[in-house]
Amino acid sequence: EYIGFNLADSNGVLQNLKLRQAMSYAINRNELVTYLRNNIGSAGVHGFVPGGLSDYNLNSIHGFEYDITLAKKLLSEAGYLDGKNFPVLNLKCSSTAEAMCNYLAAQWKEIGVHVQVEVMQSKALNQEMRKGTVQLFRASWLADYPDAESFLSLFWSHNPAPPNYTRFHSDDFDKLYETAIGERNDSIRKKDYQTLDSVAINQCPVIVLYYDEVIRFVNPRISGFTNNAFNLLDLKRVRKD
Repeated sequence: EYIGFNLADSNGVLQNLKLRQAMSYAINRNELVTYLRNNIGSAGVHGFVPGGLSDYNLNSIHGFEYDITLAKKLLSEAGYLDGKNFPVLNLKCSSTAEAMCNYLAAQWKEIGVHVQVEVMQSKALNQEMRKGTVQLFRASWLADYPDAESFLSLFWSHNPAPPNYTRFHSDDFDKLYETAIGERNDSIRKKDYQTLDSVAINQCPVIVLYYDEVIRFVNPRISGFTNNAFNLLDLKRVRKD
């Protein structure tokens, strides 16, 4: 689950990297998961690729921990001391994410960044994300297949929207991405993926909020029923006592 920045926004304010980083440091993700998610999920303090993928070391990717002092410092370095002369940003979301987005807006206000939350139908929001007519948006991404590339493809500049809703463009990222997807050695490819994840998260085209979790309730008489990172129903090894 994440907040996306439209880096092609016409007013140019979102192209300021230190501003985006300041907004990311201003969010208390642990508090968000505790009070808005009832402790379902884990704080998005690592990369864009979540846990659950084979041999992918999530902890090796260092994202953004809550640090309001650093957030204010970065905002000042971005040219907006205490939020002075900062324009009001617009964050669009569906009704299911309204409470969360209002929470984020309150956190950003503490460092001097004013964000107006606009609730709209999911279909209309998706259309604006495709067209690039939205500044900030709340979105989520589910892997299409069990490989980190399914997440990292959101930041390859040659991809349109979807999946590159942020219009992120980095020549260094593109070059390594194209090398990685052609690499046949699994170990080398996974290292490349982790490097790509670090590059993307540090450039902050998105703010990772949290990694969702799957919860299932199983009758005690059922055995062999395990969770699946894709939330797929696999009954091959299930037995009823």
